[in-house]
Amino acid sequence: MSGDMNETFGMLSDAAGIIPRALHALFNKLELDDAECSVKCSFIELYNEELRDLLSPDDNAKLNIYDDKSKSGHAMSTVVRGMEESYIRSAVDGIKLLQDGSHKRQVAATKCNDLSSRSHTVFTVTTYIKRTGDNGEDYLCAGKLNLVDLAGSENIQRSGAENKRAAEAGLINKNYAFRAKNIRNKPQINQTINKKTLLKEFTYEIEKLKSELIAARQRNGVYLANEAYEEMTVERESRRILCEEQAAKIETMETNLRSKVQELFSLTSTFMNLKKENEGTRITLDETKSVLEQTEFVLNNTRQSLVEETLLRKAHQETEEKLSAVGSELISTLGKTVVDVGGLHDKNRRKSDLQSLNRNIWGLSQAQVSEVTSMVETRVEDFRTQQQELMTAVSDRMQSFIGEELEKLSATQSFLESDVATFGESEKEVLGHSLGRDFKALFEELLKHVNAQKEEANTLRRQLTTASELAMQANIAAESKLDEVLRQEREQAATDRQNLLSQITGLVMAQGEKQDARLANSIHGVRQEIIASKDAFESSHAEYGVAMDSWNDDESKLVEEVLRSRETLKSKLKEDWVAANKHNSSLQTSTKSVHEESVRIVNEQMKDIEIQMQALDDFVSRARSQNAQHHDSHVQSLQALSTTVKTSYGNVGSHFNATYERDKFVTRFAKTA
Repeated sequence: MSGDMNETFGMLSDAAGIIPRALHALFNKLELDDAECSVKCSFIELYNEELRDLLSPDDNAKLNIYDDKSKSGHAMSTVVRGMEESYIRSAVDGIKLLQDGSHKRQVAATKCNDLSSRSHTVFTVTTYIKRTGDNGEDYLCAGKLNLVDLAGSENIQRSGAENKRAAEAGLINKNYAFRAKNIRNKPQINQTINKKTLLKEFTYEIEKLKSELIAARQRNGVYLANEAYEEMTVERESRRILCEEQAAKIETMETNLRSKVQELFSLTSTFMNLKKENEGTRITLDETKSVLEQTEFVLNNTRQSLVEETLLRKAHQETEEKLSAVGSELISTLGKTVVDVGGLHDKNRRKSDLQSLNRNIWGLSQAQVSEVTSMVETRVEDFRTQQQELMTAVSDRMQSFIGEELEKLSATQSFLESDVATFGESEKEVLGHSLGRDFKALFEELLKHVNAQKEEANTLRRQLTTASELAMQANIAAESKLDEVLRQEREQAATDRQNLLSQITGLVMAQGEKQDARLANSIHGVRQEIIASKDAFESSHAEYGVAMDSWNDDESKLVEEVLRSRETLKSKLKEDWVAANKHNSSLQTSTKSVHEESVRIVNEQMKDIEIQMQALDDFVSRARSQNAQHHDSHVQSLQALSTTVKTSYGNVGSHFNATYERDKFVTRFAKTA
């Protein structure tokens, strides 16, 4: 009944019970009506046939319950003497009272539930609402709601109750089923009481209480001991409960009696109807017996006729089965013939469609071959133009490079000649010194080495020129070879197209093999020439590298020798040859700069030539792959076309053979029939 009584931001939980929901609904209704009202609550417990107030601070307070019939004109009400009632202003206050009382409620652990309820509880909500009539008179409307939480009927064996728990279970189950079966929920509409009438009732009640108080003070009346009064009250209550149970039993028995009387009446009427039906059935039975005798005589005659008719029908059935078998065979043969003729027509139609499709495919293939051939011619022409431009650019760069190198070498030669002249003059000046002959020998060796380097540079320049000319010649030869291959391929393609138009089925594979062989041979020749040109260039480059390495070694040796000579003659020429040493250093710097510049320019030219050769190789590979792809696709389309034509001819031939065999079979069958 209570469920989850916790609230979240003023909202009830989904697991809340009936009592919290009823309190919220009641106060929502009162707030909407906006009327003057008061609400009070009480919470009592019935435990072991004893009443206990769960809201009272005194747990030992005794409660007495009885029916009040003193108020005339009103229904009988139940009054609990000594019960405490608390006024509340909101649903939260009511839930707080419910929580406080639930903490005092008797619970215990069993095998079925850790917090098993061991008692019955009644939560009562009483509401008084003041209303004003049309004539301005005040009325009071009182309502009471009893919310009962019963302890469940308990099986002692399953719950494991022992001793005190077993006694509690016995009291819980006492007359439980019968009372629960006979509970009658009879809600009553709240009666509106006039304020004056209510005041009269209150006055009468006050006068009655005063008279009882006066009688008690004056000891005028009957006095009883508390034990006797309680015993009398309990006996009265038990008698009242027994009377109510007997009244309920009487009501139940009267209901059962009425139902039994009604059932007896229905059984009597049914018996009379069945008796009448039995009489009619007996008369019908007598009539049916006479009819049965006549029917048996007719049945014997009919059986004899049936035997004769059965023999006759069997003979007719055998004859009809033979005729049906012959007719079925003829119909199946005719159906097969019709199906075969239809299949022949379908085959002819498919053959015509296939031939039309083959013609269309051949036309498309011819157009694709023409397009691819024109595309190859265009790309080869573009390649030839690019190669010509590339060769022209390479030639121009080589000529400019050679001219620049010649100019630099001329400038270097003039610089060296001027240095030699200056050195000669200096030599004449120092011929009289003691070390003149040594310096003369040293500088003569230096001049020889410089002349050797000049010769080596000229040799390298000639080799570079030769390699460039060989590369140009190889490129020109490759270009002419490609032009020749293109021309031959065009002529051969034209010839092959003519041959393919006349002999499409026999020369497809041969033409593909020939074309593959021609392309392979042509490309192989061009590739070999390009490889040879590349090898020659690489050999020239290797010789150039070896010569440059030897030149660097000689120069390094010369520098080391000059340094050793300088260290040897340093003490002698400390004052006289300072200018000569500076001049020698400048000469070495100039020689190194000339050498580094030459190496850099040659390396750049080599990189350009390698890039050009790589571009040429890429273009040739791309052209070869495109031509191979086109050739493969063309060969595959022709192979598919040839296979389709062969399959069509084979299907037509097999169909004609099958038709011929079926015609022979039909003719033979017709002759036999």
